[in-house]
Amino acid sequence: MLKELGEHPDITSEKNVFIQFLSEDRKLIGNSGCNNFFGQYEINNDLLSITNLGSTKMMCPDMTIEDAFLQFLPKVQRYEVNGAVLILYGENGKFATFESTPSFSTTQVDTLTAAQSDPKVMGWMQGFPPAKDKLITQPDSNYFSFPKLRWSVCHLREFLPT
Repeated sequence: MLKELGEHPDITSEKNVFIQFLSEDRKLIGNSGCNNFFGQYEINNDLLSITNLGSTKMMCPDMTIEDAFLQFLPKVQRYEVNGAVLILYGENGKFATFESTPSFSTTQVDTLTAAQSDPKVMGWMQGFPPAKDKLITQPDSNYFSFPKLRWSVCHLREFLPT
């Protein structure tokens, strides 16, 4: 989850900006606060290069942080990892700081069976209104991550205006 971004000290947990590096294909995915993004990356020692960046094109009320973040990603030059903290650097120094959060840990969800990850069994979006910890919304950056993905795909039209 993004904690600091350049000249924007007002990062809030409501933005849910995150980045996830997928090692098998050297691809990256994430959410920039409003839109999902994707791309490829190369690592050489502490040097990091992000290329072929693309994103969805939804419009949100405040795109300031999203625009700054997406403009910076292709300019990343190196990275540093300190425990659960990832720091991205550009030509002018430190630009973005991320902190790993338990909600993005794959250790617990890798062991779920199909029956255990059933949206009804997990209680996603049950009742009216759904319990806050069982609510799935588009601004929630992990709405498209397993196991919430199962509910999200089946109800995709509910996320997008018609």
